[in-house]
Amino acid sequence: MKNEYYKDNTNNVIAEIGIDEFAESPRIMMDSLSTFYTWEYDHYSPDKNNYKYFEDFLAKFDIDCYEYEHEDIKKLLENAEKAGFILFLVYDNTYGYRQEYSIDIFNEDELTERLVGVIFASKEKVLNETYWKDDDNLRKHMKDYFKGEIEEYNQWINCETMFLNTYSLDNGAMINNICGFYGTDFMYNGIAEEIDLGNSDKIGEFN
Repeated sequence: MKNEYYKDNTNNVIAEIGIDEFAESPRIMMDSLSTFYTWEYDHYSPDKNNYKYFEDFLAKFDIDCYEYEHEDIKKLLENAEKAGFILFLVYDNTYGYRQEYSIDIFNEDELTERLVGVIFASKEKVLNETYWKDDDNLRKHMKDYFKGEIEEYNQWINCETMFLNTYSLDNGAMINNICGFYGTDFMYNGIAEEIDLGNSDKIGEFN
């Protein structure tokens, strides 16, 4: 993506927007509600963990197996809930050029083949740090929230993180340098909160 330049007529600045090639992982830069582990296929785990294999993590929830099967996964979900955790399985849904983790699996026949990790939080932490109640909707709330945290990570690993520089129209001096906007949609990644896109004119693109 080329750097794009806009004249923000409201704030009287030139805005430069481009890909932030030096962005840190959102798992480091942001306060995540969840813990997000991956193991399979030599994937780098979003959060550091001391479990070398997925089977080692299963043992944390009293599941002893050499190679996990469907029944072990079902038992993991049950045992995690009993232990006070809200846990979802994470799959590698990469098709084509974009690497993508997801809570949802597109093809049920590939459930075990595409399973690469878990994302979870203790129910106690969730109830202490959010306004949600311990009711039948809690798991749904958490699934939607975890999807957002996973998508931020997807955007980072796919180099879809942006920066914003603003310059004075009067003398060209830099006013602000803000990095770490996760996602390329200006309306949703936070850039629209920094400049008035509705009253801006695009004035160029440069490599």
